[in-house]
Amino acid sequence: MRLSTVFSLSTLAASTFAQLPAGVLPPPLSVGQNLTIAYGENVVSPPGELIPRGDTANPPTISSPVWTTSDQAMLFMVDLDVPRNGTRVTLVHWLVPNVTKVSRNSSLLVVPNPGPDGPGAPYLQPSPPVGDIPHRYVFLLFPLPEGYELPAALSYLSPPASTAARIGTPLPDLLAAAGLESTQPLAANYIRVQNLTGAAPNATATYPPYVTATGVANGSVYGGPLYGGPSSGDARNMRASFSALVAALAIGFGCMLM
Repeated sequence: MRLSTVFSLSTLAASTFAQLPAGVLPPPLSVGQNLTIAYGENVVSPPGELIPRGDTANPPTISSPVWTTSDQAMLFMVDLDVPRNGTRVTLVHWLVPNVTKVSRNSSLLVVPNPGPDGPGAPYLQPSPPVGDIPHRYVFLLFPLPEGYELPAALSYLSPPASTAARIGTPLPDLLAAAGLESTQPLAANYIRVQNLTGAAPNATATYPPYVTATGVANGSVYGGPLYGGPSSGDARNMRASFSALVAALAIGFGCMLM
């Protein structure tokens, strides 16, 4: 009984913080590794942490615990929650097809921001509409085969494309255009950002709720008290609680072996 309880708790601890919101990746794709995202001194933990918009002006530093034998990967950063015509659509905030590592023994990635000639989409700071709920921004790292070049089907995202061109392509279609619809991602993470600066353009404006793979979701679906995830303060408390849970599991497992 104690053995099954310990492993049940261990399973719960391991699944407490999912790398992505539910239903983001089309089946059979899945992700089991956490992509480390750092905005300045703030390392995103747990996934879904609410990050102050001011901290996101510049691209984050990114590390991955796993890598690819081709030594080349592609990074996607996508806003899942752009309000359009009563629903939510995507916006590509960053697309980098030539990600490499700093060195063979380092987990730190080199993520060059695409320049005026591309290829890829330069970083856009998260900027949800004032008055809207926090938007979810997913980071996905995919391995690439040797000699990979960004397909022409994604050239509409490269400079001098406007921001408007980045809006509305569903994530499965984006992956298919990149030729990655059957490729398992190396690692992933996500943040949430809310725009609290300035005045709402329309005091009576209303925004649609989150949308998941199974339809419209209310604020409780993603585990947060309001819009589905931890704030920076909540994150510190959750990390402390998680550490305490892991310690308790270790003690319980040690007692079981005595």
